[in-house]
Amino acid sequence: MAETEKSKRLQSSLKTTKGDFSEIAAVSQRGINKAMANMLKQHDEMTHVSATLTGVSTLSAEIGQSQISLKVTGPSREDAEYFVTFSSGTLQFLVGDHRDPIDVSKWTIAFDVKISKMDIEEGSDEDKRVRAALNQPGDFSISSLFLEFNESKIMSFNFADSDFQGYDLDPDQRIYLGGVLAHWYVGSEASVMQDREKRTIAYGLKTKNQESVNELAPSFPPTALKFQTYEYIAPGKTKPEEGLGKGDSNMLLYLQMTDHASFPDVSIIEYSGNYASHDMDGTMCIGRSILWDKYLLRGFTPPSTQPLLQIFNQYTYAWVAKASASDPVITVNWEIGMGDPSRHSNNSEFYSWKQNPNDSMEWTWAPDDSEQRFKHQWQDDGAYANVDITCSTENKLKTQAGSNVVNASGITDIKIKSDAGGKIIGALWEYRYALHVWVNWSTEITISAVEDGGLAISLDLPDDLTKAFHVESDEPTYSSSNGGFGSLDFVKGLVQDLKNSITDTINKTNFGEKESMLQNDLRSSSRFVIPGGGKFLYKSPVFNDIGDLMIEASYKENI
Repeated sequence: MAETEKSKRLQSSLKTTKGDFSEIAAVSQRGINKAMANMLKQHDEMTHVSATLTGVSTLSAEIGQSQISLKVTGPSREDAEYFVTFSSGTLQFLVGDHRDPIDVSKWTIAFDVKISKMDIEEGSDEDKRVRAALNQPGDFSISSLFLEFNESKIMSFNFADSDFQGYDLDPDQRIYLGGVLAHWYVGSEASVMQDREKRTIAYGLKTKNQESVNELAPSFPPTALKFQTYEYIAPGKTKPEEGLGKGDSNMLLYLQMTDHASFPDVSIIEYSGNYASHDMDGTMCIGRSILWDKYLLRGFTPPSTQPLLQIFNQYTYAWVAKASASDPVITVNWEIGMGDPSRHSNNSEFYSWKQNPNDSMEWTWAPDDSEQRFKHQWQDDGAYANVDITCSTENKLKTQAGSNVVNASGITDIKIKSDAGGKIIGALWEYRYALHVWVNWSTEITISAVEDGGLAISLDLPDDLTKAFHVESDEPTYSSSNGGFGSLDFVKGLVQDLKNSITDTINKTNFGEKESMLQNDLRSSSRFVIPGGGKFLYKSPVFNDIGDLMIEASYKENI
């Protein structure tokens, strides 16, 4: 099958040969450069260049554009190439034969930079601004990913990648230009570029106290963060491209761990697919173990963690509450229990969904407990009574790559057979009956993105739950001889009473409370912040090929 943008994205993974990352935020070079452009708009002081390298050269110019090109090949994944384009201005050399002012309009100069990370000081003005942008309560620290300028790299700028609009710089002039640029970016105390915040391209958070950041879904907030550059490889190609334009889909990855887990023992995460497709600004990827195992499928963990999708198992589980067969003169007694979430509360694993070993996108629940069956035979002086009850529940969750919908379905089956016989004044009599009642249910669980960060999950259940949970029955059977007790109408009444009891249980189930939890818990589960006053908007979550959740992010300037 031919590769496509979709297939290349869905095959991307958080796995390595030494373990898995918990979450990955991928921001494309395109998205970073949009944020950098907005930074210039928001901070006019960054656009004015006024530098003098005493006795050598002067530069007075307006910056029209600043961009980076991520380097995504080789052993180091912390490098980029920085491009500054002047909208207007003049350069003047104070040595050599050519000392007339030179128009630098539309000149672009490229030089190598390194991407570095540092924790910002808690309580600082920068810290307060980022926390306001995150709009996230809790005990966490914030890291700045910023461009680190190096004097020697600027002085020996990348001539081949620069554009001087046809002006022919001689070797000495290249040195003089590199010198005054280096003086502006790293040597002049007056330069705005000395402010690391103005060189920050992204922020990330980490916490030592996950519950303080998200008490109801503590598995989501990261406890460790690092980064690397990462390649985009177009469908049908085997190698990435670098540079402005052709490399715009290359990515900067925020590699995150949760639950205080250690990073996989690898220097970088190797290429598995394109986290962000060619037209995307970014993607948030949440590992399946975080979303599924530790959240959606979780059980009850005191004091605060409540089960979520286990609710389907709790309320569709049927068992034999009581049954007896000891006196055939009185009809055999039985009672079916269903939907008591406190049952088996001492065993958090009882209601656990199980991964289908042959399908990574399917989970099942089919308990096999002795209380689901009752079979008893009684005899005394020619009289007898038998009862055979079987309850079973088989539930399933199923999704597929490229979808944001989980199909949930199940069937609860109840079968009861009874027969009895004896003598009355020497005459033999007997009766027997059989009934079959079941609950067949299905719904779609839809995962959507909250635009300003987070997820919302809908169970898509109607207000009238009987429209999703169908209580049905076969026509019961009844037979008797020689005046056996009961009648077909009596057995039909047993069937109707059982169906009414099940319907009452279903209608009392508070799925709405769980749905509210699913939406509120995930409100702040996935977001990242960039400087410059803009923000990422989230949309279109889909599962990848192995069940990780991928959420598209698009950059939007604040107006």
